[in-house]
Amino acid sequence: MRPTGANRDAASNLYVALRYDELSPTGGFILRSFNPVGKLRREVACHRFSECMDVVPAADGSLTAYGFRSIFTKAKDARRGEWKLDAITLDSRNQLADLRY
Repeated sequence: MRPTGANRDAASNLYVALRYDELSPTGGFILRSFNPVGKLRREVACHRFSECMDVVPAADGSLTAYGFRSIFTKAKDARRGEWKLDAITLDSRNQLADLRY
């Protein structure tokens, strides 16, 4: 994951745009907002689910989706479509020799 832009608003909140796996057609984008003391205020993301994933339900009702390049979770009380990126398992920028390419 790498930053692609950052800026502050009039209230000194920091906004950071992040891009991951930009060399892949299934890469994604994350926008994070932090308050003036550095606490995360909000995170929104755009992920392309264009690969097969294994979804594993947990006892608490949450879901974990394991994919070729990433791992996502969805809390039991999350709204439809609210998945959280937990891990990137393939880095096209730094792991060019990875056999999964």
